[in-house]
Amino acid sequence: MVETFTQGARMSGYRVEAIHACQKQITGCLACEYLEAKLEELRQFGLQLK
Repeated sequence: MVETFTQGARMSGYRVEAIHACQKQITGCLACEYLEAKLEELRQFGLQLK
């Protein structure tokens, strides 16, 4: 499916590079205290989050 999409994009004149995200270590922002604060607010309302 990815190859079909990239081929179509190339045929339309776009430069395309497929990246295999499953082989990358992609994580959220490790220094973001904003998200942690928002998660804590949600926990205070009784939401069960991991």
